[in-house]
Amino acid sequence: MAALLDAGYLVATATAAAPADADDLVALVADDMDAARAAEVVVILPGAEDFPEPVYAALHGVPVVPLADVPAYLRRLPTA
Repeated sequence: MAALLDAGYLVATATAAAPADADDLVALVADDMDAARAAEVVVILPGAEDFPEPVYAALHGVPVVPLADVPAYLRRLPTA
């Protein structure tokens, strides 16, 4: 995450809050999906490949990058 922050990216994580009820859960998931769709890239931790956020992001054309591949991904980005 530090490499992305150092490269000037805004880093957001999936919601860690415990939902109070079903309506709250739906709202939390909607927020996570909105963030995934709006992201420039979604970085996933090992074992999280099938979580909804990276799958949803990929469906919307957002690059999904495993954590171990972040340095190589950053090297491929154009410089300003």
